[in-house]
Amino acid sequence: MNCCEGCLKNEREALLALNAQFYNPLTWEDNTNCCDWKRAQCNTTTKRVVELDLSFVMDYNRLRNWYVKFSDVVAFEDLKILELSGNSIAYFVEYEGSKILTKLKVLRLIGNRIGGNMLRKSIMRPFSSISQLYRSNNQLNGAIYVTDFHYLGNLESLVLDSSSKLVKGLGLLSLSNLEILDLNYNNISNFVVLEGSKSLTKLKVLRLDEDKIDGNMLRKSTVQPFSSISELYLSFNQFNGAIVVSGLLSLRNLEILDLSNNNINNFVVREGSKSLTKLKVLRLDGNKMDGNMLRMSILPFSFISELYLSYNQFTRAIVAVDFCDLANLEHLELDHSSNLVNEFFKTIGLLTSLKLLYLRGCGITGTLPATEWYKLKKLEELDLSENKFEGSLPSSFCYMTSLPSPFSNNSNIKFIYGNRNKVVLDTYPTLQTWVPKFQLYALHMSSSTITKFVPLPHFLLYQNHLVELDLSSLKLEVGFPNWLLENNIRMLNLVLSSCSLKGALQLQMNNNELSSLPKRMLQENSSLVMLDLSHNQISSSIQDMIQDLDDTGLTFLLLGDNHFTRKIPNELCQLRDISILDLSHNDFYGSIPSCLGKIPFENNPDILIHLIDDLYVVELINTYYRSTIYGTLYNRRNDANLQFVKQEATFTTKKSSYTYTGSILAYMNGIDLSYNNLAGTSHMSLET
Repeated sequence: MNCCEGCLKNEREALLALNAQFYNPLTWEDNTNCCDWKRAQCNTTTKRVVELDLSFVMDYNRLRNWYVKFSDVVAFEDLKILELSGNSIAYFVEYEGSKILTKLKVLRLIGNRIGGNMLRKSIMRPFSSISQLYRSNNQLNGAIYVTDFHYLGNLESLVLDSSSKLVKGLGLLSLSNLEILDLNYNNISNFVVLEGSKSLTKLKVLRLDEDKIDGNMLRKSTVQPFSSISELYLSFNQFNGAIVVSGLLSLRNLEILDLSNNNINNFVVREGSKSLTKLKVLRLDGNKMDGNMLRMSILPFSFISELYLSYNQFTRAIVAVDFCDLANLEHLELDHSSNLVNEFFKTIGLLTSLKLLYLRGCGITGTLPATEWYKLKKLEELDLSENKFEGSLPSSFCYMTSLPSPFSNNSNIKFIYGNRNKVVLDTYPTLQTWVPKFQLYALHMSSSTITKFVPLPHFLLYQNHLVELDLSSLKLEVGFPNWLLENNIRMLNLVLSSCSLKGALQLQMNNNELSSLPKRMLQENSSLVMLDLSHNQISSSIQDMIQDLDDTGLTFLLLGDNHFTRKIPNELCQLRDISILDLSHNDFYGSIPSCLGKIPFENNPDILIHLIDDLYVVELINTYYRSTIYGTLYNRRNDANLQFVKQEATFTTKKSSYTYTGSILAYMNGIDLSYNNLAGTSHMSLET
C-alpha cells in the first residue's frame, strides 16, 4: 500500500481542487492519505469522506461573493455533514443533470451572503436530503417566501436566526418532520396561518427571541399550528401590560416557557381556564410584574417546578404567600428585583416544596424574622447575599432540617461566603453547644462591625481543613489566632488585615529559594517576634526591610546563608529589642557599624517563653503546591510535605552550629557576622 491509499482518488482530487480556490488554503498535500487531513473525516470501512469542515476558508471582508460549484462537492457521495460557515457564499452553481447528495444530513451556512432569491434557486433541490439546516447571520437581499422550503421535506432542525427578511406566512407548515425551528432576531411581528395549513405535529422547540412579537401572538388561532411544542422562547419581544393567555393555555405539551425581558404586568386568565399541567419551567425575568396581581397571574402555571423572576420591577412589595398555589415549586429566583422587603419571609414556611431560593441583591433590610424556616424540609440552597441584613440569624438556621441535614450536622458544607455584611454581637447570647460536622475549605467573612469588638466564631475551633480564610475588617477581640495555623496546616491564604489584632507574630521562611524581598514587608504598627529568612538565595539590600522592622519589637533576626550584599546598614542599630542577630554566610563588605555595640542584646525570658511556647510555624518540606479556585483546592505528594513544628533557630557558638528549639531561645543572645567580606577593626563590645 502506497502513501496515498486509504482515501478514494476522486475524492482526494476534489478536495485539492477546492483547496486551490480558498483564500486561506488548508495544509493538504497531494500524495498523502486525505482521510488523515485536518477537517476531513472518512468512514473507517469505506474510506469515503463523511464529514467536511470548510468554514472560514475565504476572506469574508475582501471577497464579496463566492459562487460555489455544486460539482465541486458532488464527488463526496457519502457526505453526511458539510460545514461552510463564514465564507461569503452567495450562490451554489448547479449544472443540469447534477446529482443530489442523498446522504447529506447536516448543512451549515452560518455567516454567508445567501439571500432569498439565491436560497430557492441554488440550495433547495441539490440539498433536499438534509435534516438540519443552519443559515444564521446571512446578509439577505430579497425575502424568503412560502415556497422556499418546499424541497426540504426531511428537515428536522431549521435555524434561520438573524436572517431579517422573513415573510410572515413562511412555507414552514409543509415541513411535517420539523422538530426544532429557530427564528430568533428576525423582526418577525406575527405569523399568518394560511387556510388549510396543517400543524407541525413533530415540532418540539420554537425559538422566537428578539423579534417584534406582541400579545397577539398568543391568540389561539396563531399558536394552533404549534400545538405539539414542548419549548417556547419569546424573550426580548414586545409584550406589554396585561397579556391574554387563552391561546397559550392550548399548548398542552408545553414544558418550558420563556417570556423574559419584556414589559409584562400581569396575565389575564379567563374563568374556567385549565392549567398547563406539563409546564415545568417559567421564565419571567426582566418584566414589571404587578405585585397586587402576581398570585392570580401565575395561577395557570400552578404545576411549574422552576420560576425565574429576577430583575423584576414589582409595582408592589411581594410576599412568599404569593407563590403558595405552586405546590410543586422547587426553584425560585428573585435576584436583583425591586420591592422585596423583610415582610416576604414571614410566610416562607408555606413554600414547603422549595429546594433552591435566591434573593441576591434585592436591597432587603432589617433582621431576618424568626419564622418557620424549619418547614422548608427540602431546601438545599439559600442565597441572601448582597442585601442589607443586620442582627442575628434566626436560631432555626442552626437546626434547619430543610437542608440535607441540620446546618451544624451538614457534613457537605465546604464553602461559606458572607462578605460585605455588618457583624454585630448577639444581644442575648447563648452558649454554643452544637459541634459542627462540616469541615470548611474556604470561609470568607470580610465585613464591617458596628460594635467595638467581636469574638472569633466558636465553630472555628473545630475546623482543620481550611485553605482560605478571610476575616478582614472584623474588629476581633483577640490576639493573633495562632491556633488557626496550628489546626489548619493546609492554609494557603489567610487574610486578617484591619482586624485590630493584638500580640506578636513569628514569621519563618527559611530553607526556601527566595531571591529578593519586597520593598515593604510589614505595615505600620505591626508586631513581630522572629523573622527567619536564612538559607535562601536573597541578594537584594536589606535596608528597606530594616525600615519595616523598626518598632516591631523584633527579637530574633536570622538572615544567614544568603547573598546579601553591600555594607551592613546602620539602620540595624534601630532594632533595640534584638537579642539574636545572624548575618553570617553572606556577601556583606566594609566595616562593621560601631553602633551595633550599643545594642544591649538583652531580653526578658519570662515574656519570651510565653510567646515562643504559644507560637508554632508551618514548614514546607519538599515544597510542591498547586492551587486552583474551582478545581482541587490543593495537591500534595503526601501529607509529610507539611509539618507543624515548634519554633527553632540555628546559631553558631564557639565555631559549632547548633539548632535550638522552643523556650531555650528566650535565654540566648548574640550576634554572628562570620563568613562575610568584612574588613577593618571592630569597635564592638559584646557581653553574653
